[in-house]
Amino acid sequence: MKRFLCLTAVLAVFLLPALVFAVTADSIVGSWGYVMIKHNNDSTWNSRAGSLTFKSDGTGIDSYANNANGTQGSGTENFNYSATVNGGGSLTVVYSYTNRTVVHRYVLSDDGKNLIGRPIYATFENYGQNEYVRLQQCGPERRLLCHGL
Repeated sequence: MKRFLCLTAVLAVFLLPALVFAVTADSIVGSWGYVMIKHNNDSTWNSRAGSLTFKSDGTGIDSYANNANGTQGSGTENFNYSATVNGGGSLTVVYSYTNRTVVHRYVLSDDGKNLIGRPIYATFENYGQNEYVRLQQCGPERRLLCHGL
């Protein structure tokens, strides 16, 4: 009996963290700061930084500032989204904006506070096959990407 309890305790120590940080479609609900850099097929560069808010009802808000090869801008866009967990623990998110659809694949960090990913499909030309995105969950202790947004 002692051996069984000891084995159960050891397994719980190693398995419990994996259960706590399991990726679900709701893992992205909340506010996330983000940065994106993209090298376009025409050799120009784009960058964008902002805040994404994913609501539990499948809607969201993207507030951003961008630099498109030297031309600066900013804006706010509403979107609908769906999230699907893939084998291996990655997450596919389909963003439906009023004028385009973009699909990103993300990997969630072990602590559930960072996503790293890239687009895998978009309905507009030159969507950034060489684009990489980092998202960081916003909160009082997480100000690196969320400050001022």
